[in-house]
Amino acid sequence: MRIWDTQTGIVIHDIDIDDFGEIAFSGIGGMVTLVMRGGFRTYYGLENTQLREGELFSSYNHQLGACWDHNGSLQFAESFRADGQPTIDICEFQPASNHPLFLVTSFPVLPRDGKFSFSLGSYHASFVTETEVVILDVRNSKTLFQTKVAFPLYVPPGRFSPDGRFFACGTLKNKICVWENVSAGYIPWSSLRPQLPSRGFAFSTVTTSILSWGSEGIELLHPDNSAGGTYTATARQEDNDVSRRVIDPGQSCFHFDCRTLIAQQLNSR
Repeated sequence: MRIWDTQTGIVIHDIDIDDFGEIAFSGIGGMVTLVMRGGFRTYYGLENTQLREGELFSSYNHQLGACWDHNGSLQFAESFRADGQPTIDICEFQPASNHPLFLVTSFPVLPRDGKFSFSLGSYHASFVTETEVVILDVRNSKTLFQTKVAFPLYVPPGRFSPDGRFFACGTLKNKICVWENVSAGYIPWSSLRPQLPSRGFAFSTVTTSILSWGSEGIELLHPDNSAGGTYTATARQEDNDVSRRVIDPGQSCFHFDCRTLIAQQLNSR
């Protein structure tokens, strides 16, 4: 996992990891938490120091939908079946407790196929397959949006913007479809086409923008401007095989605050 300053492009640290996963960033002390294979590790990213590790899931039938920092503690949303009943739990890891995994809240939901993602901003969840996108409100299991196609099109999973206003999903046609969350459900907002081949994307945590990445470079896209507003930075050759997760991009383009960090997960060759 590589941590780098987005203003200067300077690599701060490389951290050896066993597998890819989801990244949660805490602005308190520059902590970076990597969740992978049912467990997690937290690092002090500025000094490449591991602070703690633990297990989150007791079995492999759990799906991680999102993870985030909550007052210095790791919280996460998971989807699994409890006695046959599909359930979405929000849990918190409390390392000082005798029982470090604390259940914050739990929601029974209707059975759904696909990769799971969760929005803390709206308490909505998505389940995405190659042919179907479903979004529901976990508080009442109400389906807010559903679309289905005859042939493979979508690239799971989908992603929510941090404020819950938007939901986006990549497609096999190198597009990113964006829907807006309104009172009646989700409606189409824009269809973004990165100029470079895209392997993945993530929403900014502080602005309504999307970072798309691939073997040829990274781009910053704005959902409200599908025809323009794209800013490109070329990736170095050594980063040809990467999976990046946005942590804290700044206000516009690639002019970021000097404290801003991005963590990217690299395949070693």
